[in-house]
Amino acid sequence: MGVSMRFLIVIPLFVNDPRHIEMLKVQSLLGARLRKVWGKDADFKIAVVCDYVDDQYWSQVETIGKSFDFLVSPADVLAHAGSNSSWGIRRPTSYALEVVARTLPDYQSVNVLRIIQDTFVMNVGEFVSDLRRVALKDGRYIAAQIHRWPTTGHHWLCHRMGLPCTPIAEYAQGAVMMAPLSVWESYYLELPPEIHHYWDDVMMSLWFTHEGGQLIEIDQTFEHMHHCEPTLARAVYHAHAAELDVPQLMS
Repeated sequence: MGVSMRFLIVIPLFVNDPRHIEMLKVQSLLGARLRKVWGKDADFKIAVVCDYVDDQYWSQVETIGKSFDFLVSPADVLAHAGSNSSWGIRRPTSYALEVVARTLPDYQSVNVLRIIQDTFVMNVGEFVSDLRRVALKDGRYIAAQIHRWPTTGHHWLCHRMGLPCTPIAEYAQGAVMMAPLSVWESYYLELPPEIHHYWDDVMMSLWFTHEGGQLIEIDQTFEHMHHCEPTLARAVYHAHAAELDVPQLMS
């Protein structure tokens, strides 16, 4: 059976603490876990795109990075973006869309899934079922956990972008978010340069739905372990490694 679905998984990376290394180890197992459950009719490529890595951690990042299909250094990301570019999560995400995605065969058919570094897929079987369900849909979509946030904090950006100033921002939460590459190109890469590490998911969603796009809810099969301690990340790592029958891949 040939490949019927193509995915680029983008993990933006920021490292200035040992915790971030442990998070990367957890993510290094994701590709093998997805492929084991899904089988051969899907092609997963995983790109770790570094926004910043403290020099003392780069050798560890390089070593762990061999588990991924792409590892992009901070220097390459900055050289592409330029010194006046947006910072934070937006810069590595944009690099993945503008550079990495276009290296893939039939890249226009790729679904791009962004997973932030401290968000771990805990139930890979249900996660794969969600990806399959969403990727089979025709048309444009953004798939994620859908949040409804009473706020006026985004109104200045709504004015900037010519969007209605709604009292509740309904948006695809960006910790785990998937859309066809064409949607990312139109509604993420074209966001105003003032949007950096915050509001990218909110404003992409509001712009997309304003123009008729569909937000699709996915199940909570992952956990955002914000700033999780190394001991917790190691426990998650070994639990995930056990699924692959190799419980001691890394110390």
